[in-house]
Amino acid sequence: MALGATACGNSNSGSSGGAASGSSGGGKTYKIVMSNGFVSVWRTEMQELAKAMAAGNAPYKGHVDMKVVVSDTSPTAQIQSINNIIATKPDAILIDALSPTALNPVVKRACAQGILVVYFDQVGTQMDKCAYRVHNDEYALFQNNAEWLAKTLKGKGRVLQDLGLPGSPISQIGTKAAADVFKKYPGIKIAAKYEGNYTPGPTKQAVTRILTSTKNIDGVYGIAGVDGAVQAFQETNTKMIPMTNFGDMSVRLTNLIEANKSNGLQFNMAENAPTLAGQALQVAWAALNKQPIFGDKFGFTQGGDPKEVFIPKVAYNTNGLPPIAGFQKTTYQQLLDMSKGLPEQTLIPYALPQSPVPSNKVVGSS
Repeated sequence: MALGATACGNSNSGSSGGAASGSSGGGKTYKIVMSNGFVSVWRTEMQELAKAMAAGNAPYKGHVDMKVVVSDTSPTAQIQSINNIIATKPDAILIDALSPTALNPVVKRACAQGILVVYFDQVGTQMDKCAYRVHNDEYALFQNNAEWLAKTLKGKGRVLQDLGLPGSPISQIGTKAAADVFKKYPGIKIAAKYEGNYTPGPTKQAVTRILTSTKNIDGVYGIAGVDGAVQAFQETNTKMIPMTNFGDMSVRLTNLIEANKSNGLQFNMAENAPTLAGQALQVAWAALNKQPIFGDKFGFTQGGDPKEVFIPKVAYNTNGLPPIAGFQKTTYQQLLDMSKGLPEQTLIPYALPQSPVPSNKVVGSS
């Protein structure tokens, strides 16, 4: 994430934007602004985590002035919002993008003005790679979800497919991964598609409509908000089936799974946690202070270039089916242990092990 210039850097640490360099920030206070495009439980929690880390944890405490700006829910609105942010001359901008391409010109403008830019979660495709991109290897996570569903169904079944938030980068990746995997399993058929918009409410409404007119559904390839699909199956008295989930690992979801496992509900859950905002802050701090980004400290690995930062790949499932190559070893019990004592709306994990914060600092505003 070293910006400062529009050209791609060729070192892992990069160069800072308008900030002074140094190993610990010294007396410098960095002005960092987060640009978000819409409000959801996930995005609210990620905002609160980044603010809590910046305000209360070393090395950020006293050295980072963190502000969050939420635009209207369109790429045009986010572009205008980022233009306004640029005018305040921050040291860094953290961006959860509403479009993989529309923000490229405004990001290039920020880079040209010496501002460090860090995409995270839903990242852009700035072609000259002036911005860092901190994210999961989303394709691998969706690929693992689709493989798990196909293998759990023994290669045959009628599946509902969640299109997520149409047009968003992650939804596009999830749709492509499903197509790539399911074509290897001719017995897997897409019975219906729906737009869950990453939230339980729209997911529940969409799946309920489908279940009232479509029978013999064997699996759900979900993205986020899949607890809404579980509720739809409950309220229509439909037998539970295997489902997948991307990102929205909530205490509420684990409670629903526990309540319905005996009725046939199985799950594979890809971790795309709100902690991504904290990881974006970690990368921004390292870049601003010319510190290494990749290595064992945070578990970050380099993607296609020195500014693509992959976080560790993590997934949990209820039937013990091994994930595809490259994933951390996990158990479903770990997810249950993580959920204990937290409010139902909490998305887990809610904090990073290297930078723990109290749950009420993150969840209290959700």
